[in-house]
Order: sequence, then structure tokens, then C-alpha cells
Amino acid sequence: MNMQYVPVKGDIIDQKLANFLNNFSDKSQLKVQFQREQPGIYEFGLQRVNLKVSGGKIVVRVGGGFLQIDEFIQ
Repeated sequence: MNMQYVPVKGDIIDQKLANFLNNFSDKSQLKVQFQREQPGIYEFGLQRVNLKVSGGKIVVRVGGGFLQIDEFIQ
């Protein structure tokens, strides 16, 4: 089953996340889905995560810093 992530219109973070997820090469690595709660705040499995766009890429807040989304998912 190949589900497409549909972004919220006008939410640049959600649009970038949709582009990333829908074009992710190894979908088997995506065992947990992102669920949007509000702009920049997502549920990822049992975790609540903050996302933002930095330098055109999605980054995830981890502790006091940020990880690029592809590093975070691994």
C-alpha cells in the first residue's frame, strides 16, 4: 500500500514534509507516520516533535539542537 502524505495548504513545513515523505526512496524505513498537530508540531509515533525549515531542508528539534529529517528517521 503506497499512501501519499497530503500537506495542509499554505503550511510550508507541511508541504516540504509531504515532498520528503512522498519521494522517500526506502518506504520500509518509515515504520511510523508523521501526524500534524499544528504548524511545526507533529506526532511521530509516541513522540511529539518540532519541525522547521532551515536552509531549504527540514530539520527536527532534538534536545538543544536540530537533526536533518533523514538522520532523525534512521
